[in-house]
Amino acid sequence: MWISLLLILLGSVFSLEVGKVEVREGDVLVYIKDADRITLEVLNPPKGKRAGPNLDPQGLHRIFRYVYAVPCYGLVYYEDESKNISGLIKVGDDAWAVETKLLPKRGGFYLLPLRICPCFSDSELKEIDFWNKPLEVACTSNSLIWINYTHREALRELGLEEDLIFRVRIKDEKGDTEFLEIRIPNS
Repeated sequence: MWISLLLILLGSVFSLEVGKVEVREGDVLVYIKDADRITLEVLNPPKGKRAGPNLDPQGLHRIFRYVYAVPCYGLVYYEDESKNISGLIKVGDDAWAVETKLLPKRGGFYLLPLRICPCFSDSELKEIDFWNKPLEVACTSNSLIWINYTHREALRELGLEEDLIFRVRIKDEKGDTEFLEIRIPNS
């Protein structure tokens, strides 16, 4: 009985923790603790009106009926205090996930970098995980390597004029989840 109680208490101590969300001009940093691998799903993804050449160089918006703005994560390039930072995406348990130990760390938290990428579909979608999407959904990762990327430019290319709010579920390898909202201003 004592061992079971101790395991339950240890499990709650080492569960997934999401700290602050830092929205910057060219990326978003999500502070994450106590997870080895994570995935990120956007719930009720915002619909765009189109996709511009920086986000959609292959012209997928001409093939698919809907374009969605989704947070793409892990391989984002950006400058942070004079060093380049990126995360590594690996397959584990039949899903692509970010290996958090390969992310930069600040104040005991790993920093998950995000940008806005488009995903395309012929049907309306209720949720999208950029790396673990259904086969009938296409996502382009061009903004991950877009050196002069800004959220404002990405929103303009998607035809979005208002602030963008992502409702996000972050899940770790143990099945623990955290829900959060990420607001990206468009001004």
